[in-house]
Amino acid sequence: MAHSPGHSATFNAVARSKLTESCPRAGELTVRLGTATADADVRAVALALAPRFARAEAGALRVSVIDGGLTNALFAVSLGDAPGSTILVRVFGTSTERVIDRERDGILFELLSQLRIGPSLLGAFGNGRVEQFIDGGRTLEPDDMAHPDIAPLVGAAVGAFHRVLRDDAASQHPELWGTMAGWLAEAEAVEAEGTPLAEAVGSMFGGRGMAAARERLQWAEARLQPGPAAAAARERLRWAEARLQPGPAAAAAGSEPGSADASARAVARAFARETVLCHNDLLGGNLLLVPAESRVQLLDFEYSAPGPRAFDWGNHFGEHGAMECDFGKHYPAGTAAKMPFLRAYMRAAAPDIVAEAEAAGAAGALWEELALEADRFAVAGHLFWGLWAVVQARWSEVEFDFAAYAVLRLEGGLAAHALLLDGEEPAAVSDDAAHASAALG
Repeated sequence: MAHSPGHSATFNAVARSKLTESCPRAGELTVRLGTATADADVRAVALALAPRFARAEAGALRVSVIDGGLTNALFAVSLGDAPGSTILVRVFGTSTERVIDRERDGILFELLSQLRIGPSLLGAFGNGRVEQFIDGGRTLEPDDMAHPDIAPLVGAAVGAFHRVLRDDAASQHPELWGTMAGWLAEAEAVEAEGTPLAEAVGSMFGGRGMAAARERLQWAEARLQPGPAAAAARERLRWAEARLQPGPAAAAAGSEPGSADASARAVARAFARETVLCHNDLLGGNLLLVPAESRVQLLDFEYSAPGPRAFDWGNHFGEHGAMECDFGKHYPAGTAAKMPFLRAYMRAAAPDIVAEAEAAGAAGALWEELALEADRFAVAGHLFWGLWAVVQARWSEVEFDFAAYAVLRLEGGLAAHALLLDGEEPAAVSDDAAHASAALG
């Protein structure tokens, strides 16, 4: 999956070293999707790995398909209707190792289970795993994510997740851009195959295809590099605060209008670009609302990797547009629309930064810059999922128009948000909206 396998392997080893125990495994068992035995295979896996089913008969289990997955097949397996009587069987999709580091996925899911941050891991089998099914919850619909009562729950959950392996992730090379470079190379190979899909890929960006995608990826990466270290930037904020205090110290230091705001913006940008363990796939289907506990549970950590924390913000806001990618209608534009999420996120992840900005009279500048960082990294989110979709269009067996989705993200998404990045856009990016509209009719 990653363009930098050395970095990926190092982080995998660090995460593995945190495991305190090993989950049950049945490597000899597989679920043969698309065959007449698939139902029986799911039952066999459940009986082998779910302790609560150990004495049950296969025929007593009720198996139902959970719809909506574009990467895996999901099954709910139940023994009765009482709370705790259902488990989830996840079967990995064919060729998904092209876009997912399955070693990383397995290690992280097991670790997050042990840390009680993710659902409990009951066991692993040849091409999937058995997980806790959380009773009483529901995944979010696109309209839910902007709801003023729900957005703070999402922000708090993401803020808490970004504290996981914080020091270990920060010591690693961020993998976001390398991952996209790897997917771009695969997309370029698809474009060269001489198939109808290759023709569709080559027609993107007004016929410039993946050459234009490469140009846009390089342009975005250059503008979204980490800034000064967060600690140094926060010192600037404290310095600005001191200069704004009344009395001799302030007179000696002098005063520059706007210095506190400038420092707050520097703090915000440095903080937003810190490397943390990102989830990388914060769409509604991976956010489980548990009303009885007034919380949101993050699900599906398959794409998780060290990366800039603001990528999760912008990527999540981009998912408000759902699979139709109606960013003009649903993307939370402006600072105020993002505040329910951002306030809860900062309360969970870095309340001290907010307190410092408030003390310096620069809280407005801090929030505005954090919101702008989310917008900037929404551009990276469009590139990420657009390139992913091209690879999936070539290899996935899921019935979904990945090629059309690639157009929505690479052309429509970039047209919606590319101008929010600093500096001039790459050649012809201003025409992306027109290209997307023409391609989609």
